[in-house]
Amino acid sequence: MAIPSLNALWRPNSSNATNDRDLIRAWLGWPASEVALVELSQQMNVVATISPTTVPQVQAWIDEVLELEETQADAVAAGTAHLGNAEEYEGPIPGTTPTRDQQLSQAKTLTWDTSLLKARYRFGSGARATAQGQRDERIQLLISRIANALNVPRVAPQPVMGAGATLMRS
Repeated sequence: MAIPSLNALWRPNSSNATNDRDLIRAWLGWPASEVALVELSQQMNVVATISPTTVPQVQAWIDEVLELEETQADAVAAGTAHLGNAEEYEGPIPGTTPTRDQQLSQAKTLTWDTSLLKARYRFGSGARATAQGQRDERIQLLISRIANALNVPRVAPQPVMGAGATLMRS
């Protein structure tokens, strides 16, 4: 069984050099198997044939998921990802590195205000109240929209066994 090529409306490579099919397959949790790739390719081609205007919408959802994933990766790299999960945070303003002089508030009789270098955040409770929780929820919504638009399940297709085949426990 050969994996069909995709309709020309689908991008061979999106912004991160991965094609639309591979991104969708990975987000659905499908394996990189021949059966899964054939099924997904067929469904993508059907959508491109019967509803070509759906393809750009699905691609916009793909781009949004990629952007949300990149936002989270940037927050992790910047060391600020934990702030999106905090219920309460008090400390230096995220992204700033106060000098030792800026951290001092009093020396002998000289006093100065360092309040501009501090921040206090209070967030709602629960995973959905965090920045990452909101991103994850949006990503899952977009992946569900993609799956619905392509009429594919979020569970990978299984290979069909020949007639008379039985499963045996080992």
